[in-house]
Amino acid sequence: MSTVMQATFMNQRGFILPFNVEYVVVAGGAGGGGGYYGGGGGAGGMPVGTFSEVKKGDDFTIAIGGGGIGGQRYNNSAPFRGVSGSNSAISGDASVTATGGGGGGCFKTHYQTGYNGGSGGGCSNGLLAGGTGISGQGHAGGGLGSYDNTGAGGGGAGAVGGVAPTSNTGGAGGAGKSTSITGSAIVLAGGGGGASQSGSASGGSGGGGNGTSTFHHRGGNATIRTGGGGGGHRGGNNTPTPNGGNGGSGIVYLRYPDSNPQAAYVSGSGNYSNPTGYHVYRFNGSGQITF
Repeated sequence: MSTVMQATFMNQRGFILPFNVEYVVVAGGAGGGGGYYGGGGGAGGMPVGTFSEVKKGDDFTIAIGGGGIGGQRYNNSAPFRGVSGSNSAISGDASVTATGGGGGGCFKTHYQTGYNGGSGGGCSNGLLAGGTGISGQGHAGGGLGSYDNTGAGGGGAGAVGGVAPTSNTGGAGGAGKSTSITGSAIVLAGGGGGASQSGSASGGSGGGGNGTSTFHHRGGNATIRTGGGGGGHRGGNNTPTPNGGNGGSGIVYLRYPDSNPQAAYVSGSGNYSNPTGYHVYRFNGSGQITF
């Protein structure tokens, strides 16, 4: 991302005007599917870009999306597909929205595909496509081409969810996307792995939860603050409490050159760091920043 200053005029607080602010916004990841052989939850959308011509006094409000809960066990009343994640957003003098991941699909009395989202949820069984992702934010969940009695992987910010490679192995979660906005490489927004009969399916790099292959066991929860999708659950009739894994909460990063002063006001849950050449603000929860 460009960090070239567009002008060299100084104001009374020392800002070089205007200046660029880079952002990474990650929405909440979705829950993995319940019922039989749940598909992996889709990762939260992850738009990456730059706000140009930011100036003194510009104000941004930060909202952080929560992860969706996993789909419930097989019975006649529970929601079987995973719950989609919630949006994260920056609003105010500039704005961008990351869309929550799509819930993982499941099998009940018929096959259910994953929900659409920032990245789509994986399907249960290979007869249907996975949920769709949003261009520039994430990828589709796996589905078509998987074997019967398996769950496909949820989509990730960096790759589509995997199809089940064998009749006993779930599809892997789609890989997340790498960013160096903190000064070192981190990977965020990986999709959840699908459930299967005997072969575990890994969640995608970037916090995706693993799908389970153990009967009556819940899918793996995604890592918090990554936007990862939850893993799919393997169940059956009258399965007890285990469900699909829960999606991970989202996160927001902002970065701009430290030739400018630190922000005038910051609130909310997060922290500040100063890698070489930059001010970096991380928001784990909702907040506000004023330059």
